[in-house]
Amino acid sequence: MRTTGLQPTPATERPTPGDGPSPAEDIRALLVLLALTLGLYGSILPFSFTHDDPVILKHVLSHPLPELFASPRAWRDYNPINFFPEQLWSFKLDISLFGLEAKALRARQLAGLVAAAFLLFRAIRRFGGPLVSLWGAAVFLAGPVAAGLAQKLMSRHYLDGVALALASWLALRRYATEDPRKRWLAASVVLYFFAILAKEVFAPLPL
Repeated sequence: MRTTGLQPTPATERPTPGDGPSPAEDIRALLVLLALTLGLYGSILPFSFTHDDPVILKHVLSHPLPELFASPRAWRDYNPINFFPEQLWSFKLDISLFGLEAKALRARQLAGLVAAAFLLFRAIRRFGGPLVSLWGAAVFLAGPVAAGLAQKLMSRHYLDGVALALASWLALRRYATEDPRKRWLAASVVLYFFAILAKEVFAPLPL
């Protein structure tokens, strides 16, 4: 019988490599999700900064990276109520790579959406076939939540949090059912930590 909790499944009960999605299956799913994302949201790429984007950019440009996490004053100047530094780190990274080029930041946003959808496909694939899993990821992409996240750069941390939380769950499941090496458990913990730093709504994930 399989053990419960975080105890890894005995070697004799672990799935064989053929039980999971093959690399070719992953590539096909990724290409379909990429095409669907571009078909649904590619038209937003030429848009400029909107909503709270200028406020975020100004704050990121005014503070070095360590202050965006470790300085209470710097954080209170930005948001005195909530703490989600991953949002600012993400913008800081984008600016260092692309500068203040809105189109590049929006392309990065869509890439994050594809990544989240693909990780959802991998998660559903643990319980269902490839077509069902792909359909589930496609429904997520076409839904109102994904549509809002695709359009608003200021909501980047929710999108990153979804991807980090799904990656954390996948790493934990791999440790518990396939590969008992501690590195998978450690990876799950680290990914979970960064998911919480993206937004506190991901804190109940272990429950």
